[in-house]
Amino acid sequence: MGRVHVSLRQRAVKGVIWSAALSAGTQASSFILSFALARILGKAVFGEWGIIQNTVVSIAGIAQLSMAVTATKYVAEHRESNPERVGSILSLCSFVTTITGVVATTALVVFAGPIARDTLHAPHLAIALRVSAVHLLFLTMNGFQLGALSGFEQFRTLAVIGVFYGIGSVVSVLAVASTYGLNGAVAGLSACTVLNWVAHHLVLSRLCHERRIWINYRQLKSEWHVLTSFTVPATLSGVAGSLGVWLSSVILVRQTLGYEQMAVLAAAGSFRNVILFMPNVVTRVSMPLLVNLFGEENRDRYVNAFSKSLWAIIGSALAVAVPIAIGAPWLLLAFGKSFQDGAAVVAVLAIATVFEVAALGLYQTIFSAGWMWSGFSIAAARAVILAVGTSAAAPSLGAKGAAYAALASQVFGLVLTLWILADARRRLGDAGVRPVGAPCQTPAADVRTSNTRQ
Repeated sequence: MGRVHVSLRQRAVKGVIWSAALSAGTQASSFILSFALARILGKAVFGEWGIIQNTVVSIAGIAQLSMAVTATKYVAEHRESNPERVGSILSLCSFVTTITGVVATTALVVFAGPIARDTLHAPHLAIALRVSAVHLLFLTMNGFQLGALSGFEQFRTLAVIGVFYGIGSVVSVLAVASTYGLNGAVAGLSACTVLNWVAHHLVLSRLCHERRIWINYRQLKSEWHVLTSFTVPATLSGVAGSLGVWLSSVILVRQTLGYEQMAVLAAAGSFRNVILFMPNVVTRVSMPLLVNLFGEENRDRYVNAFSKSLWAIIGSALAVAVPIAIGAPWLLLAFGKSFQDGAAVVAVLAIATVFEVAALGLYQTIFSAGWMWSGFSIAAARAVILAVGTSAAAPSLGAKGAAYAALASQVFGLVLTLWILADARRRLGDAGVRPVGAPCQTPAADVRTSNTRQ
């Protein structure tokens, strides 16, 4: 037992180290890119860059159909016990994301004009949206590859590729943007995304070959039930979250000086990413570890690992959010003096992110147990509050109103998550089943008993 605990600890430590390297490289490149683009493009055009990125990421989040989290869960759970099942799952993920990626990309190219004219109130952005279609296609298809490599706990590989992608993005985007402006910046990012997909594809193919995991599209029918039991609710959760963020952004840019307000919100979002740095590092490692422990049906080890990851997530978020909220007026100078009036936006968004992180930590239980319909209810509630709140507050408060709406949505999301977990614990107890956290050696059977009710 001692060796098992040491092995688990070593896996966690190595995973955190490499995931930290990945996140550090990603965040550093994102900050450098944001600072430089804001100065090259100017405040208003930088706001246009922000809305284009939000649009593409939102569409990709829908088009991926949650195949990234599907791959992570099933690869982590079955990679040792059932390689044939892993091959079937990866076949399903590859098939679905290729189809949805092509459909989403085609739709963006065809409807770029109406989106730019009628939704964004900026007809000139149609060209940039069409150029970003390449970015959308390969971003969609790459999602499940990232999830699969996480399920295999290949954090070192993900870190190396991620760092090179970050450096390449900064160099290519800035080099082209300085000459061709916004359209050039979008083209540079699209080219890097293609290379990023190729790198992950080669690594995943080699890994599957080494483990004798074969991609077999003839076995697709055997995994269709995964779509309805896990992927569909997970996808709807992603759709709800992406749609909420996108609608909030659209509502904001349609206000007076909307694109300048969007630039402030985009700058504040950069600091939000800093707060999410360590929580994302921990969850990127803890998610597949917890799923793997859940599959082993060892409750004590699962609960111990979950508790440690939860406190690490919340503590790391607080340690960064407080200094950022206090130092916002000075931190915003990095974007230029015209951004200084957004200090309140940064502070409010920092507080909202802490609540978001707490809910994320608790969500690990929902994910491990497969209670994805409960996860959808949380995401949908947050999205509605964010969109409605922005609509109510943005006309008078601008970006600050959008930040307050984000805070309200995250607070409600945390409360709802706690209620769902407490209700599941109570119903398990009423049914004579030991709730999560009680000493027991068979957590998977216990939790799955309640899964049909979730």
